Amino acid sequence: MDDETTTAVTTTEPTTFSKEENESTQPETTTEEIETTAATTKKVTTTKSPVKKSGLNNNPSKTENAKNSDELKNVAPQQAANSSYDTEVKVSAMKETSINPNEFTYVAKPDFESHLKGVWKKFQTLEKVKVDAPLMNEYLNYVCLPLKNSFYEVNCNGYDVQYGYDPDGTYAYLIIDWHYYVNESQYAKCKTKAQNLVGQTTGSTVERLRQIHDILGRDTAYVLNIDGPYNCFFNNKCDCDGYTAAYMICMDLLGIPCKAYSTSTHIFNCVQLNGKWYVVDVTWDDQTDSGFVYTRYFLVGSGMYSKYPILKNLLSPTDYECSRKLTVFNEEKFRKFANIPSDVSYTLKDDSTVDLSNGYTLKFS
Repeated sequence: MDDETTTAVTTTEPTTFSKEENESTQPETTTEEIETTAATTKKVTTTKSPVKKSGLNNNPSKTENAKNSDELKNVAPQQAANSSYDTEVKVSAMKETSINPNEFTYVAKPDFESHLKGVWKKFQTLEKVKVDAPLMNEYLNYVCLPLKNSFYEVNCNGYDVQYGYDPDGTYAYLIIDWHYYVNESQYAKCKTKAQNLVGQTTGSTVERLRQIHDILGRDTAYVLNIDGPYNCFFNNKCDCDGYTAAYMICMDLLGIPCKAYSTSTHIFNCVQLNGKWYVVDVTWDDQTDSGFVYTRYFLVGSGMYSKYPILKNLLSPTDYECSRKLTVFNEEKFRKFANIPSDVSYTLKDDSTVDLSNGYTLKFS
């Protein structure tokens, strides 16, 4: 995850915990040659920097520093992927290959987004497409942009690609092998599981969103590099993309507008209520090891996310007014974490404080 997250429980002495931080690694790149033997094929070549045009950002900072999606569209694909998702994204080395132009479908720039969404929604793993050569990086980088508008965008976690250009540089030909966290069959099972979970919830919209948040936190253990909603729903362990995708599926079933935002090392949800957007980060609120679910990152506005320009413009300037009461699901773990003696009773308050019968108050911050 992108920042160390610490919850302090303050009495006379503070007690802290933190989530493990995910570190970035860069994949190695190689160049491979494939010999042309058939007269009907046309040879196109690539290099490690296939598009060298003025104005392209080939040394990007982290994606969270972008002010809008347009700033990221022409970043070199491998760099954009690694800035966006770290080790979770797979982007192949640039490869020289031979192609038959008749096998490729042309996609014009206005159709990029709808075309890719259709591919991802069908869980299509292999496609052959050609685009205008100067726009190749922009096409590939749709999977790397930080604001994801659908589950299918979240589910697409990278690609292997062979690509090259016409000798005159008119078109870029791409053979793309897409990678997903779950396939069509697994998604159907996830959706059924989510329907059962949503069916357990009652009350107002905010109460139901909170119950889903708490159930996912209660039933799931955070484990780094365990990916996808299937692991969240069925194996009860995952990292941030699993929590995010699982919550997004539930929101879709409830009809709640939901997006996902990815930084260089983390991804989390944004939901819309009463026309305003708020963050819901189940990953950081899940304190399974300590026996409770926190609400520091439930329906919060832009205050904690002002360093991300896209989020600062998207989110409500204030948090949503709702209870911050902790949800304790393992008494023994919670008492041990908060240093509450067995002979002391406690009361959970709406502002996330805990009153103890011995006169002390625990403040979670």
